[in-house]
Amino acid sequence: LKFRKDNRIILKKGDYTIKETVFIPMGYVLEIEAGTFIRMGPKISFVSYSPLLILGTEENPVVIKALKKKEPFGVWAVNGMGEEEVSIVEYLDFSGGNSAFVAGCFYTGGLNFFKMKVEIKNSQIHHAYGHDGQVELEVPARLELFPADAVHKGALASELLHRIVCDD
Repeated sequence: LKFRKDNRIILKKGDYTIKETVFIPMGYVLEIEAGTFIRMGPKISFVSYSPLLILGTEENPVVIKALKKKEPFGVWAVNGMGEEEVSIVEYLDFSGGNSAFVAGCFYTGGLNFFKMKVEIKNSQIHHAYGHDGQVELEVPARLELFPADAVHKGALASELLHRIVCDD
């Protein structure tokens, strides 16, 4: 990890195995570089209280998956403080998430965004084990799959699943 003076934490391109739940505190932004491969241990979660930037490319996507094929990890949860915060997810291949109870909150999707705008582009979110499936959003979160394609506030995970996996 590289810590910058502007409170950004940079996860450099490389292969990582996470075997303990990770927390990113309020005021810090985690930026994950293109070509990063993250394997999550069984029942292990990632929780951020600040925006998340996943900046994969077509040639070098970011991959987040379970360490062991049939042993899902917990969740990736991003908790904001208001609509002015924005998380960006580009060229992500995300699989193997579940639901989890972490730090007093129950997250029902493998990938969760609460109280912030999130833009998810050119990404695959699949093979989830979670209670609500793939993605969980809570009002006032907004999902923008593509520049002109927005899903309404408070959409349920089951309504988002088809659009995230199948739309061009």
